[in-house]
Amino acid sequence: VDRPALRQRLAIVHFDIVGGCQLRCVGCPNSTLDPRPEFISPELFQRCLAHIDVQKISLLRYFNYGEPLLHPQLEDLGRIVLESPIDMRWREISTNAQCNAEDRLAAMVAMGAVNILTISCDGDGTPASYEALRPPAKWSRLMSFLAFARDLAARYPALRLQARCVIEGPGDARRWREVLKPFGVRPEFRGWIHLPDSLMDKARDGIAMGQGGCGVVLNPDYLYIDHRGRIVPCCFHPGAAFLGDLGQHLYSEIHA
Repeated sequence: VDRPALRQRLAIVHFDIVGGCQLRCVGCPNSTLDPRPEFISPELFQRCLAHIDVQKISLLRYFNYGEPLLHPQLEDLGRIVLESPIDMRWREISTNAQCNAEDRLAAMVAMGAVNILTISCDGDGTPASYEALRPPAKWSRLMSFLAFARDLAARYPALRLQARCVIEGPGDARRWREVLKPFGVRPEFRGWIHLPDSLMDKARDGIAMGQGGCGVVLNPDYLYIDHRGRIVPCCFHPGAAFLGDLGQHLYSEIHA
C-alpha cells in the first residue's frame, strides 16, 4: 500500500501544555468539566516535539483549552522549542490574564520563545459583562495585565499584542476597541462557538451533534495535541477521540 507523502509543513500546531484552567468561562468546556490543571512534563513535551517530523511549523500555539501561564516549568518548555530543529516563525501564548504569572511570560518573551501574546476577552466590553462570562475573573486584574503587556511590548518590539474577543454585536466590538487601544492591543472578534460541555450550550440544550466535519480531517495543515501528548481530532470537544500518541510515535507514522 502506498503511503501518502510526508508533509514538510504544518500551518498551525495547537499544543495544550496545560490541561485545565482556573477560570470557568461559560462558553468553554472547562466550565462544566471542572478539570484540575495538569501539566505536561518537559520530558514528554520534548519527545512529542521531536516526533513532529516536519521541517516547518508556521504557527506554534502553547494552548488549546488550557491556560498555559499556569505551567510551573514554562521556561523549560520555551527552551525546548528554541532548541528544536523545526523552523517556527510564530510562537503564540494565549492567556486569560488572571494568572499572576507575569514573570514566566516575561522570561518566555525575553528568550524569544513567544512572539505573539493573545489575551482572551469576552462580553460587551464592560466590567460587569466580562466578569459574568469569565468567573472568577476580575476586570481590575485584566486592566493590570494589559498595562504589563504594553510595557513588555515596549521592551521587546518584536512582540505582537492581540486579543480574541467573543462578542454578540458591533457595539461590543466598538467598546472593546476603546478599551484595548490605549494598551496597543489589536482585537479580533468572533461569535460564540458551539461547545457541548460549556455552560452556555448546556443552557441552550439544542446543539445538533455529528454535523459538519472535523477540522483536522478537512484541513491536514492543522495539528492538535493535548497535555498528555495525544493527537485529538479538532477543537470542537476535548477528548472527543484518540488519533495517536506523539510520545510514542512519529507524526509521519500517525499521519500515514
